[in-house]
Amino acid sequence: MFAAAFIVRLGVSAELGQTALFRNAQLDSREYLSWAQRIAIGNFSWPVPPAHGPGYPFLLGALLAMFNGSVPAVRLVQAALGAVTCLLAARLSGKLFGKNAELATGLFLALYGPLVLTDVSILSEGLLLFLLCSTFLILSGRVESRPRLFAGGFLLGAAAIVRPTALLFAPPLLLWVAWRSGWNRRALLGAGLLIAGCLVPVLPVAVANARSTPRPVLIQGNGGLNFYIGNSPGGGGVPSVRPGEAWDQLEGEPARKGFALPADQDRYFYAKTFREIASSPAAWAGLLATKALWTLQADEIRDTFSYGFFQGLSAILRFLPGFGLIFPFAVAGLVFTAYSRARPVLLWIWLATALATCVLLVVASRYRLPAVPAAAVLAGAGVAALIRRDGALRGRRGAAILAAGAAAVVCHLRVHEPSHRFSEEWSASGTSWNQEKERGAALRDFDRALALDEGYAPARVGRGVALLNLGRLDQAEAELRRAVALEPKSRVAVTELGLALERLNRPAEAEAQYRAALALDPKDLSTRRTLGDNLLRQGRAAEAVTLLREVILRAPGHAPTRLALARALGAAGRAAEAIAEAREATRLDSERSEAWVTLAMLALDTGDLGQADAALREAERTGAAGRDTSLGRALLYRAERLPDRVDRELRPLVRSDPGFRPAVELFLENARQRGAEREALDFLRERAHRPS
Repeated sequence: MFAAAFIVRLGVSAELGQTALFRNAQLDSREYLSWAQRIAIGNFSWPVPPAHGPGYPFLLGALLAMFNGSVPAVRLVQAALGAVTCLLAARLSGKLFGKNAELATGLFLALYGPLVLTDVSILSEGLLLFLLCSTFLILSGRVESRPRLFAGGFLLGAAAIVRPTALLFAPPLLLWVAWRSGWNRRALLGAGLLIAGCLVPVLPVAVANARSTPRPVLIQGNGGLNFYIGNSPGGGGVPSVRPGEAWDQLEGEPARKGFALPADQDRYFYAKTFREIASSPAAWAGLLATKALWTLQADEIRDTFSYGFFQGLSAILRFLPGFGLIFPFAVAGLVFTAYSRARPVLLWIWLATALATCVLLVVASRYRLPAVPAAAVLAGAGVAALIRRDGALRGRRGAAILAAGAAAVVCHLRVHEPSHRFSEEWSASGTSWNQEKERGAALRDFDRALALDEGYAPARVGRGVALLNLGRLDQAEAELRRAVALEPKSRVAVTELGLALERLNRPAEAEAQYRAALALDPKDLSTRRTLGDNLLRQGRAAEAVTLLREVILRAPGHAPTRLALARALGAAGRAAEAIAEAREATRLDSERSEAWVTLAMLALDTGDLGQADAALREAERTGAAGRDTSLGRALLYRAERLPDRVDRELRPLVRSDPGFRPAVELFLENARQRGAEREALDFLRERAHRPS
């Protein structure tokens, strides 16, 4: 069973490894990977607030540190973890229903396509399911066992810091413990042990959040936004708000209304949701019924990306079963277990809570996954009962077959058409190619997206970025202006147009675009930081300092912002403050070579040659053997009055990059001091006339 699960996952990972979108993390996966990469190099600064629970990023960071940053190695470990999850669920099935059920459950999960894909993706649900299966397997033992209750609570708490929705399992589990213990003092003790175990992983995360912001969230942010998307009576209860103008407008709405802190933004969305429900209760009741039906459909509704898109790229995934196979057998198992003497109440709690969570929040493929192991255990029970030769089961067998047949019909009533239109996925694939600097492949995939939907603005944005990176600046500007015309309230489109104008040496126009983007989403720190850099390029260092300090108040642990502030302070003539910020940037991210180069340059400006030399050594250690480190080393030699070394450092740099004016000017100045100006000029003329 383990081998089957592991090999299938490795096969899918190998197949999809040929595709850019799988290799290069996007959206949620990119946020997970970015945080984990900082953890892997020892940067434990806390996001404000975390967009996701920290459990998976910390595991991912540990694996990246262990495997020298290798994402394929991480996928290998995750494939093994997914195979273990299949064994845990199978073991629970075996304890409850026997060997045949154990085998069927294990194979159902080993071959369940959406879980196979998730287990080898940079997503948290694989770890979440491992922890949930461990929780329920441990709790399935003797409820009188205090260590079991504490361990079960601890595992549930660990699951909660992966996905906070796991906390919704706590209330029914507490009631179950009290019921099993007879509603007495022992029940109170058991419930207390379960809660205590749960708090052990949850409390440190809550404390870290409390330290990072005045009004903290418990585990992660964006809970209010997701609740609104799933429960607005005017919506569909599925992730229909997609990247682009619609998402930017909704996400930035609280900030435009003056709610700056993450916890306040969550409360804004919760309040807005309840107001809409109160004004249209019948519509909301209808929405819940619709969501319940969607939750039971065989079709996989897109959340981050469409499962159907990856099915089209993987021959293995195309042949793997999904919810449409497990659900009918699970219904058959439910019929059999409902009439058994030892009713699996714990299993029913798992399935009912997971399905209710999906219905009460958002219906989507990843949101439904926590229900799948419980459904697979019941499906195993259904298979075992159907093949069992027992005349006593004859009546139940007929009822189970009828119920399974009805379930097979019900789960194929609807197909979510938007999840099978792949302009979004092809556009994200183009973005992935852009990250790999494969501009031709990027343009090809953006064109594929536009062929499916010529009005899909994010593809226009991506295409503009690809053209910009190819140096086709006028075409890039035209493409980005088309994107802004399609979605004038898309913060991303407006910001990318500003970056193109920056490249076209039109900083004032770029500034106007950045300010327009901030008007759309005042809390967006990356655009605010970009505007700070723009002001610095325009020589407005004091304004840049003010703006960047505002960003740091919101994100004190962000190394690029610290570095930008160091440059702005240096340009404003505040050298001591600039050096302090540059040092903080190197502390937060010791592998960021540009931070070490900036620290070296600032130290040279203040005459601290020892610090400059140490910073340049660190820059060279991190692999920054570029023109900035060579120039910094030359400036250090000049300060040490070593003109021959200055010449030896600059000559290769000027030879390879004669357009780098600071190096050329320093080369000529040093040559004059050495009395070798004519030789230096001849060298430059010879280089200028030599064919590239």
